[in-house]
Amino acid sequence: MKTFILAITGPTNAGKSYFTEKLEKYAFQKGVKTISISTDEFYRDLSHLTLNKRNKVNYDHPDSIDSEEFIDACKKISEGNEIDIPIYDFSVHNRKETKRTIEKIDLLIVEGIFTLAFPKANKFYSLRIYIDMDNDVRVIRRIQRDMENRGRTLDSVITQYMETVKPTQQDFVQRDIEKVDIILKGDKDHQIIREMIVALILENK
Repeated sequence: MKTFILAITGPTNAGKSYFTEKLEKYAFQKGVKTISISTDEFYRDLSHLTLNKRNKVNYDHPDSIDSEEFIDACKKISEGNEIDIPIYDFSVHNRKETKRTIEKIDLLIVEGIFTLAFPKANKFYSLRIYIDMDNDVRVIRRIQRDMENRGRTLDSVITQYMETVKPTQQDFVQRDIEKVDIILKGDKDHQIIREMIVALILENK
């Protein structure tokens, strides 16, 4: 059986990671070997740039992702191969020297704002979900996350949101809603959706 790849996309801080964590836990309880990855892990290697220059890169544009590496990873995982993928360090805007090994699994959850940005990757997805949330709630969540977990200042988070994040949502992410199979609200539990996904996989094991 090929690996079932679930693509989860939607605006920043809409609840993609929360849904992913809940699904991963439920799948494990049902005996479905599951791993989740984020498109963020495939930000381009910028080790040749100084930290000051890396700070000025627009990470909210699809071009910031190494799309060829991401597509190749999706292909190999879908075929049941074991691969190593990058680990990204947001505090320095660069990849870590170590990598993460993805073994043969039943379910791969790929989440991120750029999950559906690359047409060549889309053919490897078994199911596509779009998670949305009220704009004001998402902005507050982003401020909290970036300040608490990524060492950012309030000023830098707001500036980035207005200059790059918001335009990206309008130009790229919101258009992806036309490509998905299911649309969910990020403030709901959606246990029935998790059960449906796991049931689909178990039927084909």
